[in-house]
Amino acid sequence: MENKYVSVYQSSAPPFPLGVVASRHVKSMKQTIGLNSSYSVIHTVYHKKNGEMLFLKKEIHDVGKKVLEKLLNNPGVYSECQAKYLLYINKALKLLDNKNLEKKLSRLSDKGIADLFKQAVSLLAQASAYPEQPNFSLELYGQQEIKQRVFDFLKSKGKKVSRTDFDQYFNLLLFTPKLSFTQQAELMLLEASLLNKKRQSIAVQKYVNKFFWRYYDYYGPIVDREAAKKEFAEYKNLSKKVVRRRIKQIRDTLKKDKVQQKKALSQYDLPHDLKRAIVLLRNFGYLYSEKKKEMTSRVNYGLGQIIKFTAHKNNIDELSLHYATPEELISFLRHGTINRQLLSRRMEKCIFVCDKQSEYYKILEGEKAENLLKKLRVKENIGSVGVLVQGNSACGGKYTGRVKVIVNASQVHRIQKGDILVTTMTTVNFVPAMKKSGAIITDLGGITCHAAIVSRELGIPCVIATKIATKTLQDGDLVEVNANHGKVTILERRG
Repeated sequence: MENKYVSVYQSSAPPFPLGVVASRHVKSMKQTIGLNSSYSVIHTVYHKKNGEMLFLKKEIHDVGKKVLEKLLNNPGVYSECQAKYLLYINKALKLLDNKNLEKKLSRLSDKGIADLFKQAVSLLAQASAYPEQPNFSLELYGQQEIKQRVFDFLKSKGKKVSRTDFDQYFNLLLFTPKLSFTQQAELMLLEASLLNKKRQSIAVQKYVNKFFWRYYDYYGPIVDREAAKKEFAEYKNLSKKVVRRRIKQIRDTLKKDKVQQKKALSQYDLPHDLKRAIVLLRNFGYLYSEKKKEMTSRVNYGLGQIIKFTAHKNNIDELSLHYATPEELISFLRHGTINRQLLSRRMEKCIFVCDKQSEYYKILEGEKAENLLKKLRVKENIGSVGVLVQGNSACGGKYTGRVKVIVNASQVHRIQKGDILVTTMTTVNFVPAMKKSGAIITDLGGITCHAAIVSRELGIPCVIATKIATKTLQDGDLVEVNANHGKVTILERRG
């Protein structure tokens, strides 16, 4: 297999704290899953605040294969990873108590703030390794490998299953029969809209307290009181009949999915090893997309509050500080000095590099970045644009409409009702736009990725892992999304 770099993640998240989490992938997995292996290097290229994470293609296959077999042969590893993640992340959350953090910072010396920040970053790094390292390999390699093994088994037993039906079947097998935080948040707002005005106000505040982190991820924004009131207004204006119907729909969908999953599991007599593999994928997918998303977002918010406090104190742009390394940030917290021009250049273009020698990551800019960039870039031959390379069906159905290509979460306001959302991958910040969309198409993602989970919850046709959708489709293109077959056909080019 050719040893070239491939894009596996694109984000508008700045280097800190994305780099802290990414740096775990180049550390040995001996401590987390008992495997003395890792990825050798990760390059994240930033241009005008948008980042593209590059891995070696051969390592995605080789490391992914080792991780999968290690996990399959040690079924108790998942429980250990979950317990260790919760142990370290809860320690970080205790340090960064969101309710009292601002008061705490105002009482601490510069050295005290720096020590708090350093300790919290270290705990975040330790915690992140447990869901990040195994689940990353499972999403990039393990899911497709197990999917193929299940398909080959059915074929060997003479079962005639179309690829489309099999995609839906496998999706059901990986479904975790629990309400996601997206569903829980929507139910909370729906139920609040049925209360009287005084109790609505209390319920909205409870929603803020519980889900302030919902859209934060690596950088923000948070759901504060004003944002929650705007979000709640959409539900408050619905009739009680519509609200009750939506509540019932969410709860019924969960019940229906449970029944369908049970039926899918009993439909074919899968061998024990494949059943165990499916449970493994399901468990790590849930830990990563639900528990890790919530708790790591809350820690990131706390770290962001420390940076915000220090930025205001030193009259420096808050976002620019997120283009520093942890070591530079700790030094700035202690002494109040940092190279501001350097940060500005990084926001324009830079590469952060995680390798086995770095504690977290290092950042290259200028000539060094340009020289490295020439080595990393590989031209991709897209070929015919009539039909996209076959992707995977995340949620079945067909839809025809106009495309809106969204590069990052800051552009989601461009989506109008009925548009087809085309993006690299979705995050929680995309949910309001996803609700308006007629269909969703992504370059990247596995069966348990954010786009797959949310599209199923909303019942929106969704095709994931096309690899080239954002490079091929343009705003205004008229396309037919056939999510039953994972295909997108261009019917008419814009203007």
